[in-house]
Amino acid sequence: MLRAVSPTYNILNSVGRQTPYTEAGGPFAHWLAEKAIRHPLRSPVVDEAVKALELAIKEVKLKPKEL
Repeated sequence: MLRAVSPTYNILNSVGRQTPYTEAGGPFAHWLAEKAIRHPLRSPVVDEAVKALELAIKEVKLKPKEL
């Protein structure tokens, strides 16, 4: 089964979703950038994935008062 062997499963399973799995954030962001400009990109474009991950971590991170 692909799922147990490779993280490629998460990337493929994210196709068509509005929000990808964390592991697929980079490739998903790159694909969205290529889709937006309708042209393949040679350099990775993952800035939006990094921003989204940082935002998600800030939302989940416990504050000292919450401990």
